[in-house]
Amino acid sequence: MNLTHSWYAFVPSYLGHYDYLDAATRAIIKVQKRKGSSRSMESDPGVEEYLFAINALRQNLDESDSTLLTIALLCLYESAVRRRIGPCISHRRGITAIATARGISKKSSSVARAVLYGNWTQDFRTCVAEGVPSPFEEAEWVTAGPAYRTDDLLPGVSRLRDLAQKTYIRLPRLIAMARKLRNTPPDRFNRDFLDRVTTLAIQLNSLQDTEAESSLLHRVHVSQTKSYHTGALTPYSLAFRTMDEFNAALLYWGARLTTINLCTLLSTMETKSNKLWTTTPSAHYGDLAGHKHRTIRNIMMSWEFTYENGLTLGSPAMTQAVLAVWCALKGEVSFNGMSTRVIKEWLRGVFQESVAGWPSHAVFDLEQLDEVSEAFVGGEVSGVLGGIYN
Repeated sequence: MNLTHSWYAFVPSYLGHYDYLDAATRAIIKVQKRKGSSRSMESDPGVEEYLFAINALRQNLDESDSTLLTIALLCLYESAVRRRIGPCISHRRGITAIATARGISKKSSSVARAVLYGNWTQDFRTCVAEGVPSPFEEAEWVTAGPAYRTDDLLPGVSRLRDLAQKTYIRLPRLIAMARKLRNTPPDRFNRDFLDRVTTLAIQLNSLQDTEAESSLLHRVHVSQTKSYHTGALTPYSLAFRTMDEFNAALLYWGARLTTINLCTLLSTMETKSNKLWTTTPSAHYGDLAGHKHRTIRNIMMSWEFTYENGLTLGSPAMTQAVLAVWCALKGEVSFNGMSTRVIKEWLRGVFQESVAGWPSHAVFDLEQLDEVSEAFVGGEVSGVLGGIYN
C-alpha cells in the first residue's frame, strides 16, 4: 500500500512533539531493522522504547490525535514482534475506546478516520465474537470517508474502500440479529424484529457500486496462473497495478460476500417461516446467486497476487474474504464445475497462510473453519474466533 494512503503517513508531522510517540516510533524502527537482518529475534528489539512509550502515554492520556497514533504504533509493534496477541488486542481496544469517547468536532479528524480504517478488522471481529453492534455505528463514523495525505488515489478505489468500511461497521448488528433468529423457532418469530432485520439486510446489500468495481477490474491485468495447484482451480489470476487497488478490491469483495451470505440465509429462513415476514426480503436482494458466483471467482483469482507480493503474512483482507467464500460454498457440491471438497482443501491452505501462524498457531481443519465461518452468518461463536477475540 502507498504509505500516503494509510495512517502511517500522519506520523512524521507529529514527531519531535510528543516523547511517547517518538519512543513508539523508535521501537518500530528497531524491530524492523532486526527483521531485515540475519540476526535471530530471541529478545524483543525496541522493548525499552516500547515500555517507555506506554508509561509516558499513561501519564499524558487524552483523546488527541497524537494519542491515537501512538497506540496504533504500539499495536503495530506487537504485530511486528509477533509474540503476544493479548497486548495487541488491548491496544486496539484502546483505539476504539478513545475514538468513540471523542467529541463531535474531533471524531472525523483525518488522523482518526485513517486509524479507524486501519483498525477495521479488530473492531469487526471483536463485535461479531461478542455479539454486539459496532461502537462506530454513529453517523459521524459511518459517513466519514477514507483519509489520505494526498489526493492522488483513483476515485473508484476510494469508493470501494469506503463502501467496504461502511459495510463492516454495520455488519455486526445484522450478524447478531441473524444469530437471534437462528436460535428462535420459526413459530415464535417476532414480526417487528423480522422487519428490522430485513430492512438492515436490504440497506447493507445496497452498499455496492458496480461501476466503480468494473472500473477497477478494467485496470487489472488478467494473466495465466503460474502456480500448478492454484491454476488447477483458477486458470487465470488478477494482477493488480497497485496495493491500494488490491486492498480496496479484497475488502469490498469480502464485505459484499459476507452480506450476500446473510441475505441468502434470510431468504432461506423466509421460505421456512410460514410467511410470517410482513415484507418479502428476497424480492429486494436482487440476483444473489449471480453476485455470489462473481465475487467468489474474483477472490479466488486474487490469491496468486497476494502470495507473490508477500501479502500472506497475516493479511486480514484475504483472511476475511476466504472465510466468506468458505461459508458461501456450504452445502454446495460443486462450484464452476469443480468439486467444493477440492476447493475447500485449497482454501484451507490459503487461510492457513493468510493467518501466518499468528495470532493463533493452530493448524485449522475443515471442521474448525466451518465453525469460524458460520460465526459471520449468525452461527455460534466458538473455537478460534471466540478464543482470540472474546
